[in-house]
Amino acid sequence: MRSLYTTLLMCLLLSGYGAACGAGSVANTAAVHPVSTAGMLKDKSAKQDSGNVHESDRKKIVRAAYNMLENKAGENLSTAGALDSILERARLESRIGWKPSDGIDKLAAIAKRKKAYHGTGRIKAGDIVLFHNIRDVNSNGKDDDWFCAAAVVVRSRGWRKVAVGKVGSMLKKIYLDPDDPHRRRLDNGTVVNSFLRKPSRCDHRFQMYLAGELLAGFIDIEELLDP
Repeated sequence: MRSLYTTLLMCLLLSGYGAACGAGSVANTAAVHPVSTAGMLKDKSAKQDSGNVHESDRKKIVRAAYNMLENKAGENLSTAGALDSILERARLESRIGWKPSDGIDKLAAIAKRKKAYHGTGRIKAGDIVLFHNIRDVNSNGKDDDWFCAAAVVVRSRGWRKVAVGKVGSMLKKIYLDPDDPHRRRLDNGTVVNSFLRKPSRCDHRFQMYLAGELLAGFIDIEELLDP
């Protein structure tokens, strides 16, 4: 009997020691891993902060465009001058290295070098849409007037966009639907593409006039502002 009790007691002691060792092992493992997790969370937070910087730039340029429109500013400015004024109000012009006297085509060239220009793709609020052939700039009667107008997108809902830019004699809202470029209005009367080019006697048979038809691509503002 004494031998049996001794055996049982030793088994209980050994069982308790193993559980304690196991608990200690788990505790040590748990103590090691949070360091790595904290690093991962820090990296994720840094990426989110980086994205917020770009989002802030988008909000600035949209706010500046609305501000100019509401105050009816830019009446004495060129198309390029109005865009530059929007960028200046948003405090973004110094980060681009472009001035209005260079023309919209030079801004497009800068965007192409930085791979910020896109012929097609998802256009977001804050991006700059470009247009060609809104008028016969070189007076040769041909559709070869590239990148002669620009506007800042202030609202984007699906394919339909609303932009603000100087076209003709005044700064105005421009309605744009790249997915349905030849449609002026929906059946309910909603305008989806604004007229950007005034009809002229010199216009050829297939002349285009609507914003969607004259769209020459867009500049992604985040990619343009990246160093």
